[in-house]
Amino acid sequence: MNSVIIDIQCHLDIDNLYDTGGLSAKICLAMIQNDKIILTSKGEGFNFKSNGLYDLLDSVCEVIDFDPSKITLQTWNLLENHNRYDVQRQSQIFDTGWFVEYQPVSAPNQDKILLMMGRSNEARLKAHELVSSINWRDKLLYSFHMDMSVTPWGAGMCNRISAGSSYDFFKRTTPCSDISVPLETPIIPPHNIHMLHPVYDRIALEIVIETVTDEGFFVTEKTLRPIWYGRPFLVVGPLGYEDNLRKLGFNLDFGFPKYLENFGHLNKVDDIFKFLSTKWEYSEDWFNSLLPILEHNQETLSNIAKKNGKIDLNLFQV
Repeated sequence: MNSVIIDIQCHLDIDNLYDTGGLSAKICLAMIQNDKIILTSKGEGFNFKSNGLYDLLDSVCEVIDFDPSKITLQTWNLLENHNRYDVQRQSQIFDTGWFVEYQPVSAPNQDKILLMMGRSNEARLKAHELVSSINWRDKLLYSFHMDMSVTPWGAGMCNRISAGSSYDFFKRTTPCSDISVPLETPIIPPHNIHMLHPVYDRIALEIVIETVTDEGFFVTEKTLRPIWYGRPFLVVGPLGYEDNLRKLGFNLDFGFPKYLENFGHLNKVDDIFKFLSTKWEYSEDWFNSLLPILEHNQETLSNIAKKNGKIDLNLFQV
């Protein structure tokens, strides 16, 4: 049986497909020459239903009279599925080198809140806008890789941010950080990794704003970091993100109100900042009460790493 692998990454965006004519031509030619086709996309944020890939495949299969069950799609979206196409969910695999070897969970020596964000998306831009107005600014350890030029986020975000928006001010490529000194990006491996351990010694809580906040389930190092270092966290991700983490075996009962999980990403950023500004205060008793949960989460993640030297979320069952 002849088969071919087609990398469709360059044709994908968050909400649509690029060069659908060129993609259709590639797939048609592959169907004529092969019995089985594998379409691979190893990137965050792509939901095949949302960007119209299934509709395109339906049309091409009908024209060529090709059996949909002979098409395999590979994706990092751990929730992706389809009743006619073979969807293989391939989670990102993180080398344990992405994290300094952790120490046993212990209370922080300061009550800082960590907000360490990657490249721009809507939720991160919203958080960046709020940072300047929060009354607990002195408690925040903060960094933001503000790069609007990187695809898909650069092209996609420029289209989604309205002209004249206050977000325009933040469309620059200079990273900033209160963690130590202004850092060259990336602020995670391969360099600057050894700064993370002393950072987590100082923080009591982390705000995680994931790469993908619209839909799907994409777990990255941003969520894994506080788990690895034994810290409670609030996360901005797609609706249902926390419940999906629980299905992976993690305990998120940090004492935060449940309503913080029930909103879309932009409202959620607002609500998290409001909650931390008005209703949350660090105490050692609170942190110490969480030690069994934090140790459980750390152990759940570290057991996977110890088994094969890597953190592969495919070893969990969603």
